[in-house]
Amino acid sequence: MLSSNGHTRLLRSARFETFEQRLMLTAQPLDDLGDDLLPAERAELILDEIETLLADVHRTTGADQVRDTYGFDGDRQTVAVIDTGVAYDHYALGGGFGEGYRVVGGWDFTEENDADPYDDGPAGFHGTHVAGVIGSSDATYTGVAPGVDIVALRVFNDQGSGVLSWVEDALQWVHDNRDAFDNPITTVNLSLGTQWNADTVPNWAMLEDEFAQLEADGIFIAVAAGNDFADYGVTGLSYPAASPFVVPVASTDNAGTMSDFSQRNSRVIAAPGEAIPAPCPITCSASTA
Repeated sequence: MLSSNGHTRLLRSARFETFEQRLMLTAQPLDDLGDDLLPAERAELILDEIETLLADVHRTTGADQVRDTYGFDGDRQTVAVIDTGVAYDHYALGGGFGEGYRVVGGWDFTEENDADPYDDGPAGFHGTHVAGVIGSSDATYTGVAPGVDIVALRVFNDQGSGVLSWVEDALQWVHDNRDAFDNPITTVNLSLGTQWNADTVPNWAMLEDEFAQLEADGIFIAVAAGNDFADYGVTGLSYPAASPFVVPVASTDNAGTMSDFSQRNSRVIAAPGEAIPAPCPITCSASTA
């Protein structure tokens, strides 16, 4: 649809104003809540725990202190989220797409290959969740940087599958468009990885040129360290977290203890990554795992 100011905006008729009610990235089984509870009682306990965890998370990371003391909330910066796309019509992410909204642009690099990076696949919603952890503006479920703009770059298709060439294209897009918006792209987030566990990159690594270019651009690149420590049993990182040009991020619980699933080495930084609530299209709120 063409807006009144002459800019093209992609609009959708649906409006999703819910938050994901499942435990995300946690090793805690729901059965620990008690088998004798009715579903409604179990759901209430889950939500109470999630709200407590979120408050603890912002205290643990110092996000509250930084915002309250220095006023740093991501304003005048843009984060590129390379993931399953973003459900940009969620109110906590700005309610729309394009100029004048918080999700200011993006691209779908999957088979669809178009300018609509909406997170609409049945195997999706991870990108929307990640975008909310970064920048949700909801008063209760506030993201780390609620003032930041977001670019959505979709590299997983409707079936939840992706290939490194799509990620490579997305990284090149960031370089080409880093100054294309009102606020420059200063950060790239990749909460994705491959089956790899080492301190060095694999011989099939194909993202190093793009990472080196973004580092030269002055762009911070955060990459998930990987979730398979329990399988490997030794230190090491997934790829692309093992790249020397990125900052690998491991997961802790809200007490600061390393999550038992999180890959790690001496180079990681760690932050709470268990049971974090964030925006999600209403169609995924019924999931419990």
